[in-house]
Amino acid sequence: MTPGPADDARHEARDLMERIVTGAFSSEVKEAAALARSRQQFEVALAAARSAGDERAVAEILDDLGYLAWRGAHDRDGALAHWLDAAARFEALDDRRARVATLLDVAELDVGHPWVAPAVADAVAAGLPADLTGEEDPVRLVIVLREAKQFDAARALAGALVDEALARDDAARAARMLGELGKVQDRQRDRAAARKSFERAVEVAEASGSAAERLRALLNLVDALWSAGSQPRARELFAQAQKIRGVPESLRTLRKIMAMAVK
Repeated sequence: MTPGPADDARHEARDLMERIVTGAFSSEVKEAAALARSRQQFEVALAAARSAGDERAVAEILDDLGYLAWRGAHDRDGALAHWLDAAARFEALDDRRARVATLLDVAELDVGHPWVAPAVADAVAAGLPADLTGEEDPVRLVIVLREAKQFDAARALAGALVDEALARDDAARAARMLGELGKVQDRQRDRAAARKSFERAVEVAEASGSAAERLRALLNLVDALWSAGSQPRARELFAQAQKIRGVPESLRTLRKIMAMAVK
């Protein structure tokens, strides 16, 4: 598409979407209004892209609508419909990276979908996630492998991503991947290794300065400690987690759920 009102609509929609996902709005009313406005503006941009015959823009906007549907409105069916449509269009465009990234979104909601396993196999065979540029894509690839019970592959990939992040001095990224490594180890029933990964994630997250990663790491460790019978220590760490502010809505929700478990 050429620059114009449609581009303005898309930029506004994306900006609102990111603010919704990061919990930037001070009330549910304001967040709901932003969600409606973002959806409306994406639809304006989508109509313009279709009218112009711009298939790449159509695929990208459908991908955005899927993200908004799931992250913003928790609409599973709507998100899947948008993402599957986008994935098919990326395949027609011969854009493997975008197709794999979109199908990792699909896998988050339906890991058994028949398009997912071949996409994961393609990603691993091609040496991805180095070719995946989305911030969450490598994380989701580990999650898909874990949920598909390919534990050795998931563990190896998570470990490699930890090393890569540390080599780049990206403490926030390293903390996130240590948490994912711990979850894989936990699924393998290697509880000692999992606890060490969660403890290290807390240490690295503290050094990162990222409130979101500090909270994520603490919640993972609290869960592991509670399951291991170390309730006093788990409650102590959860009290620290309760004080962390400025985190995405998804983490705030997870914290609320855990609050009921550690009473």
